[in-house]
Amino acid sequence: MNQPALTSLLLFLLATMLAAPSAAKPGWSVVKQEGGVTVWMLQEAGKRLPLIRARTRVAAEPAEVLAVIRDVDASCAWAGRCMVSRLLHRDGPHTRLYSRRSAPWPINDRDFELLATTKAIDGGRLLRVEFRQAVKARTPLPSGVVRMPVMRGHYQLRAADGGTDVELQIEADPGGWIPDWILRWTAKNGPFASLSGLRKRVPKVRGRYAKDVAELKAWAAMAGPPAQP
Repeated sequence: MNQPALTSLLLFLLATMLAAPSAAKPGWSVVKQEGGVTVWMLQEAGKRLPLIRARTRVAAEPAEVLAVIRDVDASCAWAGRCMVSRLLHRDGPHTRLYSRRSAPWPINDRDFELLATTKAIDGGRLLRVEFRQAVKARTPLPSGVVRMPVMRGHYQLRAADGGTDVELQIEADPGGWIPDWILRWTAKNGPFASLSGLRKRVPKVRGRYAKDVAELKAWAAMAGPPAQP
């Protein structure tokens, strides 16, 4: 980000903070709603950073959306602030991956190594990818990059009329020193950018993951029959 753009951002955020009430209301609150994506924030007592939840609807079935999410090496094409994304290991529903995310000037980039597990519920009508940072990372820390001590959350994909309702929830601690206003700005805009990118990416690559989609459907069907209405 260049300095003029950063100056404009600083002024905007300062004005927003001055105009905001001194005490936040309890519970989830909408912090961004645009282009079919809604982002909520929940500030829990005793925690510096809020929980972030973003939702959208993608015009595709759950297995098709999951196939795009599981293509780790291509996720920088849609995931917010993604600079590097690399699959390290996969064993069925269990995945280990590495990712590096850009940070606005003058903050150092962040990276993390995640362990992710994919689960199928209700015969595949609900798919869930739960992720958390690896306790012992296998990837060396690049120079000038800060490794995030906390990164956990989930993608949840639920079959809906006309497509799939997608939820991304994240709890993160970027580590190092970052002003609170930058933390909050990044916290809400990262998930927003990821779901905005995902809902555009899925139809764009339709057909590319046909084999993966078929295999995911067969695997999900083993999770049990659909629930009775």
